[in-house]
Amino acid sequence: PDAVVMSWRGEEGGRTAAAAGHEVVMTPGGYCYFDGYQDDPTTEPQAMSGFLPLEKVYSYDPAPADMPGREYVLGVQANLWTEYVLSDEHLEYMLLPRLAALSEVQWCQPETKDWNRFIGSFRMDEIYSQMGYEFAKHIFGVTASYAVDPEKGGVVMTLTTQGGAPIRYTLDGSDPTASSPLYKAPVTIGESCTFKAAALREGMQTPVYTRKFDFNKATGRRIALNAAPTLKYTYGGASLLVDGYRGGPVYSNGAWIGFLNEPLDVTIDMQGAKPYSAVTVESLVEKGEWVFPPSSVGVYLSDDGSEFTEAALMSVPQETAGSPDGVKPFKVLFPETSARYLRVVARTVDPIPAWHGAAGQKAHMFVDEIIVE
Repeated sequence: PDAVVMSWRGEEGGRTAAAAGHEVVMTPGGYCYFDGYQDDPTTEPQAMSGFLPLEKVYSYDPAPADMPGREYVLGVQANLWTEYVLSDEHLEYMLLPRLAALSEVQWCQPETKDWNRFIGSFRMDEIYSQMGYEFAKHIFGVTASYAVDPEKGGVVMTLTTQGGAPIRYTLDGSDPTASSPLYKAPVTIGESCTFKAAALREGMQTPVYTRKFDFNKATGRRIALNAAPTLKYTYGGASLLVDGYRGGPVYSNGAWIGFLNEPLDVTIDMQGAKPYSAVTVESLVEKGEWVFPPSSVGVYLSDDGSEFTEAALMSVPQETAGSPDGVKPFKVLFPETSARYLRVVARTVDPIPAWHGAAGQKAHMFVDEIIVE
């Protein structure tokens, strides 16, 4: 074989070509397209709709040990479409330091490639600064993770930063300063707030980590999936739907759960403590990428978690070609209840309507929050 294959729409084409003896350049969109956001889109410069943080770039393995024909993989390639890039500085910001991460993917042997080593000893910023380059400083900011804790009825926030620099945080939406509370242990959030945290470093302004939490009667509750989401878009699982955080306009940022072959079908343990009479399913619509709202939303109630009674079923009007995209809430009302178990079922659009270029196919559905009032 004498054709060199560039595999950009996923990896399967490159793997098949390599197994057949073709030389291959691996450049799949999920790891190598730097035109997507690298942090919270609400705080980042305008980018395309994808989400590609530094750690995901570094995690890529273009030629796993068990890949047939791996010796034909020439290497990797970064790509950057510039429809939304307005200056040289913006271009540099999109590339750096993601290009450094992809360089280690290309040149490091498996036994020396290590994310903790890479981030812990990163010094490329000194070179970038000397050269006058603009670069993303997320690597020096706060890395945050949070988890729903049903026992505490809230969200527990855990923070880290490179080199153990002091982290200060606030809960009132103000930017952290040297006089703000010092982070020493995970922080429990039990009500609506805007949480901000920053690593205070001498001589460097680092990004402020920001998360706005809007609590409702389901936030922090125990929740179970009754049907499987699309594996690629499962992310943190069912708890994402009751964490109080709205995912924003990018479905691949880890804050949304995607469904294709199965409906959204979850059961929330409301514990019977507070009455409620409305459920809102928040969905993202991006029709150009085959992402549609639910076709229907059903609410079912139970006191024992086994036998459920329908409380309400709402059909969602079909999208038209001229309907705007974006985040859309679908609210279902029903008589007030204190039923302990709340089951919510939102069905996907199947088939995609005739006016669409993918008419007849199944549509993806993304949900970031279930709001109970």
